[in-house]
Amino acid sequence: MHQTPIVCFHIHTLNYYIFINFSKPRQNILKIAYILNDFPSITQTFVLSQINGVIEKGHEVDLFALRQTKLDTIHDEVHRNDLLSRVVYLPNAVGSRSTKLKQLPNSVIKYSAWKRPIMLLKLLNFAKYRPALKLFFYALPFFKSGCKKYDVIHCQFGTVAPMTLELIEVGALQGKLVTSFRGHDITQDKEISNNNYFQLFKHGNRFLPVSKSLKKLLIKSGCDEDKITILHSGIDCLKFEYKERTLKPNTPIKLLSTARLIEMKGLRYAIEAVSLLIKKGVNISYNIVGEGELKDELQALISHYNVTSNIKLLGWRDHEEVKKLLDESHIFLAPSITAENGEKEGIPNAVKEAMAMGLPIVATYHSGIPELVENNISGFLVAERDSLDLSKKIEQLCLHTDKWPEMSRAARKKIEDSFDIANLTDKLILTYKSIL
Repeated sequence: MHQTPIVCFHIHTLNYYIFINFSKPRQNILKIAYILNDFPSITQTFVLSQINGVIEKGHEVDLFALRQTKLDTIHDEVHRNDLLSRVVYLPNAVGSRSTKLKQLPNSVIKYSAWKRPIMLLKLLNFAKYRPALKLFFYALPFFKSGCKKYDVIHCQFGTVAPMTLELIEVGALQGKLVTSFRGHDITQDKEISNNNYFQLFKHGNRFLPVSKSLKKLLIKSGCDEDKITILHSGIDCLKFEYKERTLKPNTPIKLLSTARLIEMKGLRYAIEAVSLLIKKGVNISYNIVGEGELKDELQALISHYNVTSNIKLLGWRDHEEVKKLLDESHIFLAPSITAENGEKEGIPNAVKEAMAMGLPIVATYHSGIPELVENNISGFLVAERDSLDLSKKIEQLCLHTDKWPEMSRAARKKIEDSFDIANLTDKLILTYKSIL
């Protein structure tokens, strides 16, 4: 007579545990949108690694990009969690104001914009949202999908954050707004002087500079310090095989830089420094990996110093080729400078990768680099634009190869302790949860 109630009790108990076990974990799953300038980008592996790390922690992720990059080779990080299937490209009308106005009626019809009259009316406030019509076209996909609701909307660069804030204001997106600042998006003079970030600093929920130096710039620009959390860009240490650097007898010392060929990277000063050592008879070679607007100028400089047999511009190389070059090299050069327009680095990922593989570093006292490279421990630091001192520090490493193993160990330890992507992903997720 008592069996039926007991069975019922067990059934209800089982249902209770099923409910708890299946519903409770959902409370910890975040729905996150990442806003990007370009996708996929061959130079932003740190962004892709961060996104993949969050996905692999079990969170739901969508991507929104302003531009689709046409690449012959797509980075493995893009394929890792099929990121291409997660991205929505926001349309942008090109041409003059009159051309855009002509496209307006067809766009309203194509995207059934009249079905969301409140959002449409807000977007047509051309006096508020400048330049006129730009935000309207970015918002077109949301007329069909409706407001996309997320726990967190994370802008991977400050430059896309003001537009994202406006999409939230008009009702296209909903969620807590997080913005990463990585260097050029806060250090260029025009960003600060034009007060582009006034509304963003007021209404954004969290700001993630990648270095202490960028945090100071954010505060100087008007950001509330309580909203700021430093979050380094990380690398996956497991993907970079460490080895202590040694030199075989009668072989040249191999120097390497991997960087965009732009003013901020300071490569002309490295070329000048290495040229001085070659003229002194030091047995060295210097490879520079990268493409950019200064390629012809740097090649002319190499020819001017008559060192074309020792210094090579290798052009662009994929990630596996870069790792092979790192493995074969002895010293890594990162002579970054503050550009004429005020642009600075955050903390270069190329230096992190070199340190993870055990290369001693010669770099500059620039932006966040001293937070990564410890002078006289994992390498040497010199003042910006000082070719002579740069040359002396390279020569010092060349003459004291016995110091390389100690510097190699210190470099790897620094990356493992402070810049490993797994630890930084955990910190990022905790940051997300702290603002919800």
